[in-house]
Formats: sequence, C-alpha cells, structure tokens
Amino acid sequence: MVRRGVQSVAGALRDVIERAGAPSASHGRILFGAHSSSRANKVQWAAAEAEVEYVHVETPTAELKANESYLRLNPKGTVPTWVDCDAAIPFVLNESNSIVSHVAEAGAGGLYPADSRVHALAWQWQEYGETSLQPALSPVWWGYKFGSGYPLGPGSALVPLDPVKLDAAVQRAITAWAAVDDNLADGRPFMLGDQLTFGDITCGVHVNRLFQMGEAGPDERFAHLRHVRAWYERLLERPAYVKLVVEPTLPAA
Repeated sequence: MVRRGVQSVAGALRDVIERAGAPSASHGRILFGAHSSSRANKVQWAAAEAEVEYVHVETPTAELKANESYLRLNPKGTVPTWVDCDAAIPFVLNESNSIVSHVAEAGAGGLYPADSRVHALAWQWQEYGETSLQPALSPVWWGYKFGSGYPLGPGSALVPLDPVKLDAAVQRAITAWAAVDDNLADGRPFMLGDQLTFGDITCGVHVNRLFQMGEAGPDERFAHLRHVRAWYERLLERPAYVKLVVEPTLPAA
C-alpha cells in the first residue's frame, strides 16, 4: 500500500509538472495555481512574508481542473494545491487557508502565533475571510469591476448584471466588513495586534478587492469603514502584499 501511494502521488506530481512545463522541485515545495486566483495569491503572500521558498506552477485554473494528473494530486479539482516534496510520499494540501497556516508554521517572520489562543483567533479570522467576506464581496467585485452578475457562468463566463441584486450585495458586504472594522477599532495595526499574522492573510486579500473596484465602484458606501481603510493602507506598505496581492488585480498595462 505504501509503495503504491508513493508511486501514485509522485507520478502524478511529475506528470502535472511536466505538462505545465514547470521546473522540478523534487526536494522542495510546489504551489499549483494561477496568478489571477485570490486563493493562490494568499498563499504566495504568506510564503513571501514567512520567507518560505517554493516553485510556482503557473497554470490557468481551467487547465488544472482538466488535468488528470492534477486531479490525482487533488481529487477536489480546487486551486491552489501545495506540495512538500521532502519526504518519500509528498505531502499534499489543497485548501488555501490550511496551506497558509502550514506555510506560516514552516517559516519565519512571526506569522504563526505561538500562543494557542492567539493561534485560534488567527484561524477565526481566516475562516471569517473565506466564509463571510468572500461570498459577500464577490458579487460586488464582479459587478463593479467587470459589469457581471455573480455567480459566474460555465467556464467563469460573465453573466448579465442585475442592479437590484448588486445593490443588495453591497449592503451585505458592508455588514460583513463591519465586523472587521470593529475588530480594528481599538487602534491595533493588524488583525491580532502589533504584528502581522496569518490571521491577516485571507481578510487582507479581500480588503484589496474592496478598494480596487475603480472609479465606478461603491467606495463612498464603504467610507465609514475607516479602521479597515487604515489597515489596508498599512498592508500597502508591505512590498510582498503589493506585488502578490495588489498587482494581480490591476488592469494590464
């Protein structure tokens, strides 16, 4: 059973890397995911802050989902997937928040809190970012940034925009972000205090989209979230955040 496991995972890993035309990382770490994916961006940002080196297999999400070797690594077909290649059986993770936590623990820079209660709070905000902020903000992001309704159509195709639904989505986003604003209202520079932790990562990816919807965006309706805005301005002082989170959302030059 162990031998088949080694062959299955290692073979799938080799195949998907070869099909992507990416360099080998047989003794390192690999991230599969498109640069345009916010979930891949959060892992890239966390790895940069934690000083964790890896090989990035830059492949469009649709191609990965159609790649049989990738589906052997990650039967869910989700993006991103992270692989540690330093063991007989490569260690595979395929949920972005879990990958961020793993990378934070493996690296430097204090992203992974030593105190168990602070660690639990970091997970709390990671989960809030994915389960509350993301679904509340995505219809607003796609509506104002791309003029599309949400959810998207097959193959991420844009769909007709319903202004009434968009207005309701803005209100849901305001409600969701109010919890983050309240958490930051005591003047703390980051989500859990004086230091950036992995509890900032998922919410930090989404706050960029909150303020990157262009001139037609609903910025005035988020103006009261001044603690969120101040936190975003602090994140913009971090080069890794700008390069790996902000730049992928900017219009192509």
